[in-house]
Order: sequence, then structure tokens, then C-alpha cells
Amino acid sequence: MKNKSLTGFNFAVFMAFALFVCFASLSASAKSYLVKDGQPKADIVIADKPTRAAKLAANELALHLFKISGAQLAVTNAPGKDVQIHIYVGRSDWTDKAGVAVDDLKKDMYKVVSGDSWLALVGHDNDVQPDESWCKSPADRARIQAEWEKKTGKTWRAMGLSHFKSYNKELDIWEIDEAGSLYAVYDFLRGLGVEWYLPGELGEIIPKTADIVLPDVNKTVKPDVGGRSITFADFFQWGGATNEVLWHFRLGLGAGIAGFGHSMQVILGDPNARTNHPEYFALYNGKRDFYSRGGKPCLSSEGLFSNMLAYARAYFDANPDAPAFSIMPTDGFSVMCQCDLCK
Repeated sequence: MKNKSLTGFNFAVFMAFALFVCFASLSASAKSYLVKDGQPKADIVIADKPTRAAKLAANELALHLFKISGAQLAVTNAPGKDVQIHIYVGRSDWTDKAGVAVDDLKKDMYKVVSGDSWLALVGHDNDVQPDESWCKSPADRARIQAEWEKKTGKTWRAMGLSHFKSYNKELDIWEIDEAGSLYAVYDFLRGLGVEWYLPGELGEIIPKTADIVLPDVNKTVKPDVGGRSITFADFFQWGGATNEVLWHFRLGLGAGIAGFGHSMQVILGDPNARTNHPEYFALYNGKRDFYSRGGKPCLSSEGLFSNMLAYARAYFDANPDAPAFSIMPTDGFSVMCQCDLCK
């Protein structure tokens, strides 16, 4: 009787183990793969006319999936018939058909959503459309300055003289393009273990695997901070700008605040200010500082204050959707003005 009981127990354990192996095998076989054994099992689908951010996002996704697995996923405008899984990057007719809404997304927000045979990496995208008020190159500065003076009736320095620095030709993207879909792609890649600690390949952490599973995910992400900028990335094609621009977006940074850095120069840089309003400039040892880094401000100057206020109002009149305007002296403002009011 004791041996029969033991035999029954062993049989029950064996059956439980067999069922576990069976269910585990079924579960493994039920998984859907973006990449399996280093071979592509999905494609990357974008709209017929994608935003600049979505186009860059699709290329970034394909590049990093190749680095991770060795699989080259096709980037296409329509789901291919030779693969079962489709990765939708950016809004398109295909995301609309999948029921992935984007109308509820605001600036820089994005969604990472999956279905039985698809993954959607979509965000709030918007291509900036530069108008004639934008400075297209250094040679365009005289025109921009003249138009600003005509508009304001002042000889203040125009704010848009460096707009051309915000565009990267190689990547075809502006710093102020709204790029939610690009942030969605980087979110997904971070989930696979990718990290970027420096611009370029030197700073990349790329995990290696031959299998990438279609995730079960449904999340909407809203940035905690609207203005996310570090002034290291020169979007204009000088030096190693392209790697810096990519790193800018990979970190989740966005457009900077208008006028950030040296913004008091719009008043102090007025060619008439030194002659007509020396009281705008800091007084050191009895002399006004007109020249060190464009001049240092006297923060007690009523004229400087009223002109900065008027300039900010003119800026918001010209740019009603702008979130903020920065007021800041030039670098090196370490010693306060020595006039009686500042003292």
C-alpha cells in the first residue's frame, strides 16, 4: 500500500512536469517576433508623406535593430506580405486602421502600443514651416534685421538672426520640429537595453541578441518638463554636428527657450545704444563696459528694463505660440555694476 501511494505520487509529479513543459512550449511557440534567429520577421511602416521626425525615427529604429540583432528590417510605406508583423512609426493610415489615436497627444507626447501583429510607435509630430521672417543663412541677417526694425520701429537686434543654426541638413530636421514619434522609438529601444552616454558610437551601449519579441504594451508618455534643452548641440553643419543632434534627441531633449543665452544683447547690441544710452551698461571704475562680450548690463537702468519688457512683448506679438522668452546677460557677468543704484 505504501509503495502504491509512492508510485501514484511520482506519477502525479511526472504529469505535472510534463504539463508544465507542454504549456511552456506552447507559450514559446505562441510568441510573435520582430526578429527571430537574426532574421527579420517584421517591417517598419511609415506614411506616404511622413513627418521629418517620423522619417528619421524609422531610420533610427532600423539602424539600431540591425546593430542589436544583425537583421535588416525594411522601411516601407505599406505593410509587406512577406512578414507577419508590422512596426508602425508615426501616424499613418495604418495606425488609424489599428485604432491608435493621436489626437489626444500634445507637444512631445507619444504612445507605444502593440496588437496581435503590429507595434505602433507614434507621437505628436509637427514639421516647423519656416517663413520669410526666418534667417536662412549668415548672409540673410541683413534682411532679417531690416524687417525687424521696420516691424518694431526700433533698432533692437532681431531675435531670429541665428535661426539657420537650428536646422541639420544631413538629418533634415529642425531643433523645434515636434518629434513625438522619434521619442517613442527611443523609448522602445531603451526598453531593449540600448543606452547613449556620448554622441557617436563610442557612447553607445548596444545589447546583442538574435531574437526580439513583439512586446505586449500599451502606454502613453507625457514629458514631465516642457522645456528640455542643453546648449551643446549645434544643429548647423559645423564640425561633428550630426552625432550631437542625434544625441540631443536620444536623450529626449527638445527645443530651447527663445533668446536663451545672452538675450540682453538684443538691447545692448543695438548699434545706437552705446552712444544714446550709455546708462544701459554696467559702470566699472567710473567707465561703462561696452565691449566685454558685447557689454555688461546695469540692472538698475530703467531704460534697459523698459526696453527688454517692450522687446518681450513684441516677440510674443510676433510669436503668439511661444512658451517663454528668456532674459539673460552675456557670459562673464560676475561683477555687478558699481553705479549708485546697483550698489
